[in-house]
Amino acid sequence: MNVKLTTIVFLSLFLCSCALKDDLPSEWGSLNSDCSDVIALLDNKGASSSEYGESWLSVLLVPAAEFSHRADQIKISVNSSENRLDIELLSNSEIVEKLSVSSKEFKGCKDGGFVVARSAVVNSGGALAKEWWEFTLYFATDSLIVSKKKGAIGTLFFVPIAGTETQWLRFEKA
Repeated sequence: MNVKLTTIVFLSLFLCSCALKDDLPSEWGSLNSDCSDVIALLDNKGASSSEYGESWLSVLLVPAAEFSHRADQIKISVNSSENRLDIELLSNSEIVEKLSVSSKEFKGCKDGGFVVARSAVVNSGGALAKEWWEFTLYFATDSLIVSKKKGAIGTLFFVPIAGTETQWLRFEKA
């Protein structure tokens, strides 16, 4: 009986899952970041490898920020030895908000990029799911390239669902 139930759950998840993956646009260059400490002033609105998804850097990194969409620039300071990622949101070259990514979410350097990861439980509109996001920041000489990975597993009106997506974003240095 237990094997049948496990098989049914596994097949349901397999049949109700999807994966979307965009490739890094070749015109954006290579990911040649070295994980050294960084201070960068960037445009808050960026370019995306796809037509969907968020393209505001402040919304990705500090979703609870009060002035996310009002800021036109974002200053990122990474101190890897202290495991700190500090953010300043600027509007018309004036600081409107200062924030930090928690040490719980900032995972440090991995494969040449700085990783920010978070998760949440969603319970609304008939959906009950666990969502997770992982943003890997690659600082190039003229821009910041972000790999955005998002996944979810749960149920929608008692139907099991699972899915992942990968998207690339590029933010020019100001």
